This record gives sequence, C-alpha cells and structure tokens, in this order.
Amino acid sequence: MKQSVRATNFSGSWYPDSGLDDVIEDLLGNVSNDDTVPAKIIISPHAGYSYSAQTAAYGFSKLNTDVETIFVLAPNHRASLVTVSITPSDFVETPIGNIPVDKDVRSELLDTGLFNELSPFQDTNEHSHELQFPFLKHLMNKTQTDFKILPMLVPSLQSGKLEDVANALLPYFESNKFAFVISSDFCHYGKAFGYVLPASKTKDQPLHKAIEELDLRGAATIGSGYDAFYQYITETENTICGRNPILVMLKTIKISSKEGEWKVLNYSQSNPCRNNFDRSVSYCSMAFFEE
Repeated sequence: MKQSVRATNFSGSWYPDSGLDDVIEDLLGNVSNDDTVPAKIIISPHAGYSYSAQTAAYGFSKLNTDVETIFVLAPNHRASLVTVSITPSDFVETPIGNIPVDKDVRSELLDTGLFNELSPFQDTNEHSHELQFPFLKHLMNKTQTDFKILPMLVPSLQSGKLEDVANALLPYFESNKFAFVISSDFCHYGKAFGYVLPASKTKDQPLHKAIEELDLRGAATIGSGYDAFYQYITETENTICGRNPILVMLKTIKISSKEGEWKVLNYSQSNPCRNNFDRSVSYCSMAFFEE
C-alpha cells in the first residue's frame, strides 16, 4: 500500500530549503546548555525563521526526544474546523528528510469520536505545524532517535468539548513515551492586526516594552494554569494565536496527577513598535518540566 506524505509548502519562503541542518544547528548552538531534565512540553513560535527561529531553538534545545511520539498541537489559521483535526498523512516531508506519523495513536484518537482528520489541502495549507517539523527532524538526525510525530490543528472549542479532548490526551500526557510541542506566537500588535493597547498602558514606557509586559504576564498565567490563562485571554484579548492548543494542554495538565513547572526560556519581537501604526509579532519559548 502506498504511503502518503504531507509535502512541504513553506520551505524556500518561510524557512530555507537548503542548508537547513546547518542553520538549525547554528541556532541551537547559540543556546547555552545546562543540566535541566528534558522538557515534557514546549511552546514554540511559528513565524518565518528569520524572525522567530532563534527563539524556537531555546525550546527545542530542552525538548525530550527520547520518546516514542511527539504530539504537535497547532492553531488553524486558514481551515474552518469544528474539532481537533489530525494529519491524514503517513509521513511529513522536510528538506532534511521525512518524519513518520504515529498512525496507531491517530487511530486511537479518531476512534473516540472527538477528533477528525484534516483534508490533505487543509493539512498542507497550514504553516503553524510545518514550521516545527524541521527542528524535530534535525533533532531526530542529531540524536539518532526514531520518534514519530502526530500533528493536529486545534480550533476554538466549547468548554465541555475542550475537557473531553483533554481527557482523551491525558493517557499520553501521563506516559513517559510521549512529549508535546505547542505551536504559538504571542501578541500580534498594531492597527493592521486590529489590536492596540489603551494609552494608559503605554504612557510611562516605550510601546514595545508595554507589549513585552503584556506577553510576559500571559506567560506567567500559563505557569499558573488553565483558569489563570483563560481569565487572562478573556480580560486582555491578547492576540496569542495558539491560545486554543495552549488551553487544551493546560486543561490536560489540570486534570492530570502529574505536576511540574513552566519556565520562560526566551522572548523576542519581530519589530520594536513605536506607535500603533507599526506592527509586530511576539515570540515566546516556554517549557514544562515535570517534577
């Protein structure tokens, strides 16, 4: 039976299609090594590599790759989805080699009735999961590990459905055989994005610093858990595009018996905004370390 492959769609534009191993290794080389236990979960940005890849490298430098499968939970920017939807492919392509998809876990999740499969077009047309794949393949090559991945797109879910999805992911979260990559950028700022801060928030500091303060407050609420982050998003309406996969992951942690700690590893912005007609996107690399 012929194996299906999700072809790259953003290589050569959002990230290099040649010399990619060297590019990623240089990015990882800029991150200082320490003896921390590998992370169970990372939050990683998904903008073009010239903007966000260095911040992403901080997370991938900590990710536990000594596992059977790494889930990739990403937001849907283009496809209209009614529930969490999984890649239909058997492999995902990167310029440095293909990565196998965990078809067994996909079948288990589809059997719950809570998950759908993406169409091939929906899958290929989304960038937020694809931007994670080269880092994962590089780590696979570098560490000589043979993990699989399971990419899925997470739309906005009603609270009951969100909790059902979190419960479905719970056995995998609680197993040492699995790790998670959550794909998200942080604030998309400026009138072009339809998001600006009130003048009272920016009168005493440069605008880009106020945006940073907003984002890092959001990161702190991720560290405090599902309820805190949900309240933060409701109150600030910060344009964190991966808020839905983050919420699913935080709900899974909340109902789990496992405990751990979130840490901010790196923060950056595409452009230091000076006024509301400027635009910027923020990137925050975070990791969850089990206790």
